[in-house]
Amino acid sequence: MLKEVSPYRKQDNLTNQQSHYYKAILQNLFFATLNQEMGKRDFRNSGQNMNVTNLLRYKNYFKEPDLFIQKVEAVVPFMNGGLFECLDRPGVFQGSCHLLLSI
Repeated sequence: MLKEVSPYRKQDNLTNQQSHYYKAILQNLFFATLNQEMGKRDFRNSGQNMNVTNLLRYKNYFKEPDLFIQKVEAVVPFMNGGLFECLDRPGVFQGSCHLLLSI
């Protein structure tokens, strides 16, 4: 489903690694799938919807992004109530997205 199957991706042979699995699967599952009504789940448009936190992100990490949406629509319910609310702070991290989970 993901372009890179490994949970880590090496960058320029340095030890700095980022997880595609966390960003593409887990962030999208919690903040854009469980927290979004069925039928309204979609990837945000490139260069738009930058502060919309309930749209799927990292479309370029998927081999077939539309297939991912079809699969989550088929099996993942909508769980409202703020449990999976994204707490991004727009503009703080110069374009990168950091999610905070407060329980």
